[in-house]
Amino acid sequence: MSKIKSNGVSSVFRFLIGDMNYLAYGGKWYRKVANTRYHVIELINMWDATGDKSIPQYHVSLSEVDITSSQLKDAMQSCGPDDEELQDNELVKVEALASYGAKAPFGQWDGGNARKLLAEARSESRSLDDPDAYEAAMSRPVNAIGSTAREYAAGDIQSAIERGVAARNANALLMQKLHGGQPSDSIMFGTLHPDGSVTNARNIRREDIGKCKFFIMNPDHYREDGSCKCNDREHRAMMIREWEYTEEQFEGIPLIG
Repeated sequence: MSKIKSNGVSSVFRFLIGDMNYLAYGGKWYRKVANTRYHVIELINMWDATGDKSIPQYHVSLSEVDITSSQLKDAMQSCGPDDEELQDNELVKVEALASYGAKAPFGQWDGGNARKLLAEARSESRSLDDPDAYEAAMSRPVNAIGSTAREYAAGDIQSAIERGVAARNANALLMQKLHGGQPSDSIMFGTLHPDGSVTNARNIRREDIGKCKFFIMNPDHYREDGSCKCNDREHRAMMIREWEYTEEQFEGIPLIG
């Protein structure tokens, strides 16, 4: 009996992206579960990624992306390929959404046996083929402010903030302070103090952050006019020295000043 149905829905995971030696360098796998929905399993070798061997070697996560997501355009601009011929490829969209974070988190596993962790993720994915189990997973809170998996995938934090504020949840109240009153097309950065006050607040447009080749979420990386400092000689030297970028990564970005 075929493991792939006529609409492309599959019962098996297939390799999406990563190194063929995935145990050493990590990888991602996908399974189509509905017309536009895909489950994605990601394996990260944390020893290779962080150099810290005091932590579990492997981290495995299971999530779902929907290629009709309202965040697809931003995900493709940030994480998609430059080759326009690949823009309509469904698996390219799946990888872009997963890398961008426009996904519903379903589970995380840590340990030293990668194959066992991957098997647990596959088992969890198949359990979600049950409609009731799937709805319960999509409605489950997945972060400190109470966003559901469905809201998280949509990039909707406002709904959880509003529920949390009504319940006087401390995390939600802090998020309201950070996000309240700022333009919807910008991100607010600042220093959050233990008493809940915020100083050094600064709004940076999402569009300006998206123009940076590296999509850096650090306000010091952007000038007052919104332009990034990848082309600033001193700032680039700092990025290479402290942020572990390489000179080769700045190819095509001429220095000024």
